[in-house]
Amino acid sequence: MLKIFYKSLFFFLLNICFQNYLFSETIDIALRLTTLVNTKKAVGDEIKYTITIYNQGDIALTNIGIIDYLPANTLLSSTNTNGWVPGAGNITASKTITDIINPGDSAKIDIYIVIQSGANGSVKNTAETVSIQDFNYINRSLDEIDSTPDGFNTEINVKDDVINEQAKINVGDDEDDHDVAFITVSPDVYGYESVKLTTDFNNDGLVTVGDIVTYTITYVNYANGASSFQITNLLPSSVRRKGTITASSINVTGLSLNSSYTGAGVNNLLNTGVTLGVNGKLVINIPVEIRGAGSGQTLSNQASATGTGISGVVLTDALDNNTCVPPPNVDVPSGSISQSCTSGLDPVFFSVSIGSPDVRAFKSIKLTKDIDVNGVP
Repeated sequence: MLKIFYKSLFFFLLNICFQNYLFSETIDIALRLTTLVNTKKAVGDEIKYTITIYNQGDIALTNIGIIDYLPANTLLSSTNTNGWVPGAGNITASKTITDIINPGDSAKIDIYIVIQSGANGSVKNTAETVSIQDFNYINRSLDEIDSTPDGFNTEINVKDDVINEQAKINVGDDEDDHDVAFITVSPDVYGYESVKLTTDFNNDGLVTVGDIVTYTITYVNYANGASSFQITNLLPSSVRRKGTITASSINVTGLSLNSSYTGAGVNNLLNTGVTLGVNGKLVINIPVEIRGAGSGQTLSNQASATGTGISGVVLTDALDNNTCVPPPNVDVPSGSISQSCTSGLDPVFFSVSIGSPDVRAFKSIKLTKDIDVNGVP
């Protein structure tokens, strides 16, 4: 009898375990935050991040709330919001994935962030889940097996792209629903360039041979000071300097324009390197005349700068005041010629109309001897 009792008890317990196995419900969400950006970015650039949610459990899930802890000196894009809602102080953004994600499946959502003044070096973005519901729309956040969806960016063991550790079980493991992604913002000094038709001799609104256009080059310093700062600019071969180069500055010391600058043999815009202080800005205007060789051509220009305290060469990025959004502290002359306004560095461009003469003639008359001194011939 005792043997039969133990045998029955064994099969009873086995049956319970089997049923629990059949009807177990594991809630396991993982998150990856990634970006394809692999170049250095500048203030004003928009960065696209992709968040991927993985359902590693065994029941379907939905209404997965996500929070992005925006890096310091960045903002949620105002043009590509993609359904994200900024939080208090614009230091976070949130969004809910309403699709049903079945076990083994995943879902993606993009977020766009714009670099602001003050961002420098390695910039870390962080995202995690904050809420989970099952397919019956019941909250299952507390049931997550290896993470704590809580909306607090206090996790100290975040490992980039890791989604297979057990933070609730093993000390030092990563929470799978919490991930980071890095970009590099460099250098501290940024350059911008625009171009404007400033003298239109035939008043046709087009750049033609003989017209004068003005390049406006702006360098701004958003972080540490830069000394021995020198700007060089090689002009297109079909233009020549025409008129006086002018400059304005904020928190710049030692400014002295190079009056011998030609844009060809002499490329330095400054006599000696200046000091571009913190939040300093240097603006230089270069008027040039279009020569006959430029007829029918598309001309490009990109100034560059070097200095102590910054890494490498700082190129200018094209912008205008019609189609581009100027970065902080950068003023673009009204009526500047439209540019491509890409997120990466690019030179300024403009096209010269075909058929303009190489030589222009002008005639005038002057009263040179006024016998009766009445001012009338």
